Amino acid sequence: MAFGLSPRNLPSPARKSQATEQSKRKRRRMFRCSFIKHTFVTFFLGILAYRSTTYYNKTGETRKPVVPNLTAGPPVTVFYNLFIQDESDVSRVTTFVREQLAPFVSSKIFGAIYIKSIGVPVKTTLLELQDHFSKTPAAAAGIEIQHFEKGDESRSLHDLWSFCRSNSTHPDQVVAYLHSKGSFTPDPANNLLRRYLTKAVLTPECAQMPKDKCNVCSARFSPLPHPHTGGNMWTARCDYIAQLADPSTFIDTMGGYFAGHSSAESSHCLGTDRYALEHWVHAHPDVQPCDVDGSSSFLYGYHAIPTSFTVDLQQAPRIPLSQYPETACNDFGLEVEDRIAEYYYLYEKLPPNTWFGWRLFNDPWGTITSNWPHMMVKMGRDGKASAIVLTYRIPKDLLGSRGVEKDKSPLIKRVTIPLDLKR
Repeated sequence: MAFGLSPRNLPSPARKSQATEQSKRKRRRMFRCSFIKHTFVTFFLGILAYRSTTYYNKTGETRKPVVPNLTAGPPVTVFYNLFIQDESDVSRVTTFVREQLAPFVSSKIFGAIYIKSIGVPVKTTLLELQDHFSKTPAAAAGIEIQHFEKGDESRSLHDLWSFCRSNSTHPDQVVAYLHSKGSFTPDPANNLLRRYLTKAVLTPECAQMPKDKCNVCSARFSPLPHPHTGGNMWTARCDYIAQLADPSTFIDTMGGYFAGHSSAESSHCLGTDRYALEHWVHAHPDVQPCDVDGSSSFLYGYHAIPTSFTVDLQQAPRIPLSQYPETACNDFGLEVEDRIAEYYYLYEKLPPNTWFGWRLFNDPWGTITSNWPHMMVKMGRDGKASAIVLTYRIPKDLLGSRGVEKDKSPLIKRVTIPLDLKR
């Protein structure tokens, strides 16, 4: 019987060498198994994560989420509008204001808090917010309350706007706007909406929104019946806010635009009267709205307000128009022409190619590219703008489907938007 050289009868140095080689081979096998296992698990979890954050646009194409490449600037400055109508409301209102503002005071993301108090005066000590200070930016900056007997949200929004326009404001400064939703009308739905909106403003995703993707952030942005966040609480970048019209005159401005057409019944559809202040922050053509409610159950108003939601930062609107129900506003706000004419009236400016409305309102086929649409302002004999001519591509089989003028090219659609502002 022939005997081979087994590890046991090898000379000592050779035995050690073979043992070392066997150990290396074993480690390599273990590494390969571990690598394959890790890769499979990572891939599987990645699929689950992707499926949980992917949603669909109007054409059914998948739309990738915004990767929260957050922009950490100075502490977010908070502007708060507090209204108390009667002495009997003080205890109820201060209780929920304390609940609403305490997380801002104890957070390291938020700084100074400026409160505009309207109606019954309230002292800072009554809010008991000092109990939540713990070496935070808000502790250093403090809370300032300024009282007025009469007024509305435009006082706080004007202060926010003036702050952002100041030369001393940091270029990456973000501001937050909140108010005492439910102080005038004690109602469970108001309480629910207030908590829902406040939660979004508190998120790092809204407080440190990526500046290349968002300039206004809220729980839910709605493009209908006019661009707004229902309940009007949000964060915004100061470099965007500085471009906006003075909010203290914005109600009159919107009333002038819809002169003869606005009424108490239609103001919520048009964004006039008190709804103008809800519309103000999203009424500029350069707006880049984002929202953080990862579900699609809540649109605007008071129907299906979530009691909680998964934070998922996305460029808005994330919900296609087809999911919006018919309302008392009929079809107002469904046409791109409505928005463009209003933008030009307010700011004499047209929306850029990155504007959310191109795909949402007028291009369900996904045909707009970086060079489209093309916009041209037509001047009247008096030297003033009389119309905007909007030109963009459409598929050949859809030519004339909306009764628009055809160009010589079979892939061009042209819409003329009259600027008869006293319509």
